[in-house]
Amino acid sequence: MLDRPPSPYSVFADDDVRDHLEGLPEARAVLGGDKRGWRVRDVADGNLNAVFLVDGPEGGVCVKQALPYVRVAGES
Repeated sequence: MLDRPPSPYSVFADDDVRDHLEGLPEARAVLGGDKRGWRVRDVADGNLNAVFLVDGPEGGVCVKQALPYVRVAGES
């Protein structure tokens, strides 16, 4: 078994998506309003990626996060 250092990688949750998008001026412009008013839905049902649909008062975006492992198998 290989010893690996802990990874700084983490899978997004709803608030992480909001925080990430808040830091992207283009996404903020599309969504509009304040991040607390953005609706985030986790729509991933696959094995490989985390996928979120985010709706704001002005529009919406899709966020896809590639995971470093197959989702159904877990981190191991």
